[in-house]
Amino acid sequence: MEKTPAGALRVVLLLVVLVGCAEVATVLGEVDDAGTPQHNERAPGPAATGTVGTPVAVSTGTPPATVGSREPAALAGITAAHNRIRAQVGVPPLRWSPTLAAIAHQWANACVDRDPPRGMIDHSSGRAEGFAGPIGENLYATTAAVPNATEAVAGWAGEAPYYDVATNACNGGVCGHYTQLVWRATREVGCAVGECPKLQFRSTLVCNYVPAGNVVGERPY
Repeated sequence: MEKTPAGALRVVLLLVVLVGCAEVATVLGEVDDAGTPQHNERAPGPAATGTVGTPVAVSTGTPPATVGSREPAALAGITAAHNRIRAQVGVPPLRWSPTLAAIAHQWANACVDRDPPRGMIDHSSGRAEGFAGPIGENLYATTAAVPNATEAVAGWAGEAPYYDVATNACNGGVCGHYTQLVWRATREVGCAVGECPKLQFRSTLVCNYVPAGNVVGERPY
């Protein structure tokens, strides 16, 4: 089903990816405040290892300070992974944003899971506070101890065959994560990993994008 925070239409997209034999990963994407050319419903993934616990709701507050303009070691290569996919369709490369990474870090570790399907964090409805425009967001959640950053990007990019250039819509599957990844107007990306041991999908990679993609009536490239 859809997750629709108050005040904005947000359609959440879901792709289930098997990792090895025992771990399950879930890829989640969300449109920006202006809407999206795609309209897909989110459905829960298959049963995963681990125990579902009580979600922990933490106030987002002010993003923590960040140091430096490069991605952290735990996410080494994630910007380059984005830019390899973007180069395939001839759109400009992204640069790493410590500010977006700080926002992603705070949300990834807030472990907010109020909306169905349960067991994974929700999208952040307040992530664009203080910005002139909306912030795009892609999530990758897994039962593994640590999400693999480049595998997450590959999962989003794997939706490319479902994007129909002629109709500017998804055809045969979800594609909103991919279109955000290659959105021509987007210039910055910032990502972080969070640990939520009480949730079924305990580890989450959050990537934020500015300017946000998936704007109704516009094409990604």
